[in-house]
Amino acid sequence: METLSNELRELGDESTRELSKEVYTCANNGDGSAPQRSSIRGVSVGSQFRTSLQSLVADLDCTQPHYIRCIKPNINKAPASFMAGEVLKQLRYSGMMEAIRIRREGYALREEHESFYNRFSVLLNPEDVNEEESGIVQLVTALSKRLGVTDADWQIGHSKIFLRRELSEKLEKMAKLRVHAAARTIGRFGKHVTNSRLSKLLVAWTRFRLLMLKQYRERRAASKLVATVRRYKQQRLYNSVRMAVVQIQAEQRRKIAFDRVRKIRDPYCDMSYRECRRLLRSEQQRLDEYVKAKNFRGAAKLEEKMYVLALNRLFDPSPLFA
Repeated sequence: METLSNELRELGDESTRELSKEVYTCANNGDGSAPQRSSIRGVSVGSQFRTSLQSLVADLDCTQPHYIRCIKPNINKAPASFMAGEVLKQLRYSGMMEAIRIRREGYALREEHESFYNRFSVLLNPEDVNEEESGIVQLVTALSKRLGVTDADWQIGHSKIFLRRELSEKLEKMAKLRVHAAARTIGRFGKHVTNSRLSKLLVAWTRFRLLMLKQYRERRAASKLVATVRRYKQQRLYNSVRMAVVQIQAEQRRKIAFDRVRKIRDPYCDMSYRECRRLLRSEQQRLDEYVKAKNFRGAAKLEEKMYVLALNRLFDPSPLFA
């Protein structure tokens, strides 16, 4: 029941170094829980060792350890020295002889019941299920009937099952084949579901595309029809306006041509009868002046002008020149 004195614990708690505080704290509380000690002596070394051992066992239970057995060839641990008696003693104490005997009998592999059942329960068929037997016994019975083996090929222990290597290989192959068959079945089912969904989606998408294409064609045809009607109306309006403009232009050109021809034919059409008679008299006087001045060329032109004026006015020129 060795413990630390109260003065030493207090001294460790008052230390300025973090390492010293941590060491004395672990020594006081064990695994960090509430200290189980008397008010006089405190926590003993045995209590601390028991607490540490329980923590180690709890950690080992949470893991899956694999142990390696080391055999010392000699006591002195010297190289190139082999002591057969010492090695045999170590093999007997470590249980290797029993393991070798079990392997000689053929039970080379051993596995826990739960692990074995979880691995090979996939080999059970619905007709293999028996209400009287369950668990590992039911699995071993069903597999023994299927493989035609006896109890000599495997043995069921309290916590583990022992089986031969050949039988283990057969079970591994069967489980692998069953898993592959189930995977292929699931794959076929998945492909069937995928194909059905894809076919439905493709049909729906095709119908949607056909509907959209139909609506597009209808809208395009309606647009073309509306455009054609509008073009026809605008064309009719344009043609009517064009014909009216052409008629107006033709009428205006006819009037202009008529006036031009009339002026060419009768330059004096705007004069009245009296004005024309007055103009003829004045031109007669000029003609007489040209004759007196012996300007026969000017007189000839003037006489021609007077003759044209008399013809255009549809008068007899003889009274004008009388």
